[in-house]
Amino acid sequence: MKLYSHKDVDRKALKGARIAVLGYGSQGRAHALNLKDSGFDVVVGVRRGGGGWRQARREGLQVAEPAQAVQGADVVALLIPDPVQKEFYKGIRKGLKAGATLLFAHGFNIHFRQIKPAKSLDVVLIAPKGPGDLVRRQYQEGRGEQAVLCGGATELVVKGFETLVEAGYQPEVAYYECLHELKLIVDLLHEGGLAKMHQFISETAKYGDLTRGPRIVNERVKNEMRKVLKEVRSGRFARQWIRENAEGRPNYQKLLAEDLDRQIERVGAGLRARMPWLHEKRRSAPASAPRKAAKSAKRKPLKRARRARHESATAVRHAA
Repeated sequence: MKLYSHKDVDRKALKGARIAVLGYGSQGRAHALNLKDSGFDVVVGVRRGGGGWRQARREGLQVAEPAQAVQGADVVALLIPDPVQKEFYKGIRKGLKAGATLLFAHGFNIHFRQIKPAKSLDVVLIAPKGPGDLVRRQYQEGRGEQAVLCGGATELVVKGFETLVEAGYQPEVAYYECLHELKLIVDLLHEGGLAKMHQFISETAKYGDLTRGPRIVNERVKNEMRKVLKEVRSGRFARQWIRENAEGRPNYQKLLAEDLDRQIERVGAGLRARMPWLHEKRRSAPASAPRKAAKSAKRKPLKRARRARHESATAVRHAA
């Protein structure tokens, strides 16, 4: 495998090329703005009059309906959520010119053949190792991207929080210990691997890391990881996810609502509302973010769950 860096990038390769970014959500916005700021010809394909259409125009980007945006485009980046890509693609495929490059940020629909591009198209996968907002921020800061793990890392945080609270610790203290300070460790790992983390934590913390860590993330956990990997490689996960979407995502919505209704979320919303510096760093976030965070801390759990289900469904319907 050959590893490439920014030094290998030939900026002239896209000189004069027309780039269509379809969707203006997390990844779409980051890709479009980064390309525009790098001097390329970008058009954003979104639903006319929708939130993405208005935001992209406010931020100085050219916009068009998706079917129009792909007309004559040399590169077409399909950056809408996986569940709606298959139907969405049917509406744009006739407008893709022969020889164009079809770009994905996630390979699900290509790998599992939900989308079958014409042989006259090139297909590439450019998968940023981070959420779109981080991709945009790090571009603005002139830095690389940070890898983010979902599922295992979040559950480890939640289980640690619950263990402390059940043992009588203040929820706010548990939040700081299990979630807030996690970024400090991740930053050290990201910057210098295990060696740098060990360099900057106490001897006591290192001893706990070396002797207690393997008891938590043990061979049983690794065996479950093997099972999950097997499910992904065999296509079992993909078939389950495709079926879930075909049935209206009832289990997904239920699990999502339950996940957002945890105590750690309610405690965290209140604490983050007192941390203005978090919002100052998020230059691309709406100016009203601190106020929204403060309000969310006061909402009842049931209302939060209902809102989560509504927002998730709306995001899919209006992804573009």
